[in-house]
Amino acid sequence: MEQCLGELHDEIAIPYLDDVIVFSRTFDEHVEHLRTVLRRLREHGVKLKQRKCKLFKREVTFLGRVVSKDDYRMDPENINAVASLKNNTPHTIGDLRKMLGLLSYYRRYVPNFARKAKPLYDLVTQAATTDPCHDQEKGNKNTRKKGQVPSSVKIAWTEIHQTVLEKLIDHLITPSVMAYPDYQKPYIVHTDASKDGLGAVLYQEQEETMRVIAYASRSLTNAEKNYHLHAGKLEFLALNWAITDHFRDYLYYAPEFTVYTDNNSLTYVLTSARLNATGLRWIGELAAFKFNIRYRPGKLNGDADALSRMPMNIDDYMKTCSEEVNRDAFQATVCGAKVQVEQFQTPLLFPPEITRADVSLNQASINLKTAQNDDADIDRVITLKIANTYLSPHERKQESHTVQQLLREWNKLKVGTDGVLYRLAGTVRQVVLPGRLRQQVYKELHEEMGHLGSERVIDLA
Repeated sequence: MEQCLGELHDEIAIPYLDDVIVFSRTFDEHVEHLRTVLRRLREHGVKLKQRKCKLFKREVTFLGRVVSKDDYRMDPENINAVASLKNNTPHTIGDLRKMLGLLSYYRRYVPNFARKAKPLYDLVTQAATTDPCHDQEKGNKNTRKKGQVPSSVKIAWTEIHQTVLEKLIDHLITPSVMAYPDYQKPYIVHTDASKDGLGAVLYQEQEETMRVIAYASRSLTNAEKNYHLHAGKLEFLALNWAITDHFRDYLYYAPEFTVYTDNNSLTYVLTSARLNATGLRWIGELAAFKFNIRYRPGKLNGDADALSRMPMNIDDYMKTCSEEVNRDAFQATVCGAKVQVEQFQTPLLFPPEITRADVSLNQASINLKTAQNDDADIDRVITLKIANTYLSPHERKQESHTVQQLLREWNKLKVGTDGVLYRLAGTVRQVVLPGRLRQQVYKELHEEMGHLGSERVIDLA
């Protein structure tokens, strides 16, 4: 279906397997969009069932959600199916897995889902550790594979588990209404952590009201359960996971956003904290995002669900927070740590403060502008900078991977009077080096700087 729609994908229609939703701003525009999509389907020989087509609707059911122009929510028909789980007591591991699978599909509507559902997941883990017979029965088709407990294993369902299940179902029966993100407005991220799991909420102020864009939660691994022994490490994990993992698609191209935490020490972790290797790696991952960390007292940071349902004045919200972390201080920490981030391959940024290497670069600088212009990716960025054209998130996705990586440094990129593209890092001006010159620079750094090791050469480059 995606190949069938081609360039119409995400422009006027969104396909998923054999389902397609067409969206428009006005009725006249919608008629034209619908005609275009139907024409494309006919060209590819795709036939539609009339009873499955819902045309000219202000809201439609799509992938288990009721979607309208303002927000989306859980499908009422699925709410009835979830509500019926209260009377269906699971007797085996298989029954419990099916139940958790259905509940987990709608976990985005439940704040701190992982923490609230922990007793149910613990029941699965408990069954895995108290089922010794299956591993010893050779030839048994139910023999456990890769540590997975067979579905036929019985479980001990108690009142505690029933209470947890009913509370989760009650949340889903009256689910939160989720707003669509406005990519032109700043986001607000609320993170929290405990020994039971991680939680995060993505907010955005829309029409003077704080709207929930998404909830996120997950349980801790066995190794992460020991993080509470290190002050602030568990909260730092929650922050890093929320930004670089779960909400990455929202925050990756965001010009700037704010993170609120009830852990005061976390507001200093990016600037003055002494970090171990794990902390430095997280710093490197966060370096791709532009954000501030602010402290918010625990009594104001406790109930994410209440925050999602309560209209909040943004001015009052900001007054509860301390001063923001200076971005330059954050960048200085990242540069000082010299963290090498995996899978983050931007064009080589060459620091001119290295004396001997600087001489080599000056010798080649006559052709540097030409070399950048010959590089399609760098030349594209130069054109955008000269025209001062800031691409939207959707437009960036159409660019090459290298251009996207460079555009993440948009505010630090500058075209000099010599027509060469530089990256400003504090007082240092770094040349954006074309790919065809990288080997030459590596070679000269290695030979002229005393035959340093490969890691040191990469650090200098």
